[in-house]
Amino acid sequence: MAYELGWPVSLVKQLTTVSEFDTWQRYFSDRLSKKEKSDYYAAATIRAIYASQGAKVSGNLSDYLLDFEPPKVNKAEPVYDSKSMWLGLFNIDAEQA
Repeated sequence: MAYELGWPVSLVKQLTTVSEFDTWQRYFSDRLSKKEKSDYYAAATIRAIYASQGAKVSGNLSDYLLDFEPPKVNKAEPVYDSKSMWLGLFNIDAEQA
C-alpha cells in the first residue's frame, strides 16, 4: 500500500484507518484477479514456444494464462478476530489501548 501511494510505511501506518486498510486489501485482491494486456502477450509467447517445439497447442489463450489465488486464511482461528492482532498491524501496544 505504501508503494502504491508513494508514501513511507510509517506515514501509512499513522494515517490509515482499519476500514481504509480493508478497502485497499479488496482493491489489491481485485487487481490480482484481472488480466492485463501483458498477461495475454506472455500467454501467446508461451503458446508459440510450445508450438515451435512441435507440441500440439490449443487455440485458447486462457489455457496458458497464470492464475493467482490469494492465500487461504482460516477465519476460525481466534487470532484472526483478536484486538491485539489488529492493533499489532499499526504497531500499537495492546496494553496501552
